Amino acid sequence: MTLLVEGADLGLAVLLMKWTGLWPDLALEPPALAIGAVVGIGAAGAVIFLLNADAPGTRGLLEDIQPLLDRLADASLLDLIVIAMAAGVCEEALFRGVVQTWIGTLTGAHLSVIAAGLVFGLIHAVSVRYAVFATALGGGVGSVFVLGGRL
Repeated sequence: MTLLVEGADLGLAVLLMKWTGLWPDLALEPPALAIGAVVGIGAAGAVIFLLNADAPGTRGLLEDIQPLLDRLADASLLDLIVIAMAAGVCEEALFRGVVQTWIGTLTGAHLSVIAAGLVFGLIHAVSVRYAVFATALGGGVGSVFVLGGRL
């Protein structure tokens, strides 16, 4: 089911890119892919750390996503890697490649990071607390996109 949703994200992203004519610059050469992998692994590590932290702003995040974790409990390591890669590629194509790029043409880079981060947070809102967390994560990834200039 997850791969179906992520595939729909990618399909929607490609359709919107074609419709709007906004094709982000893709970084497909090996050094750029390696940097993307390092950033992705670092972000995943930060998310895991924050989900398990016992700090006032992060308490309860793990409980918020426990139903998702329960559904993934029987997945193999390969399944988890494929799901993570699909989510990363497909959601970045949609949220950074289309949403943030389009908003940026209307408002500029700073507001596009904030607005796309908010949209990302709302789409991932399993709770108010997690929506805030996902908004911050989306803003961080959006900032990397602005700074790097490539998807």
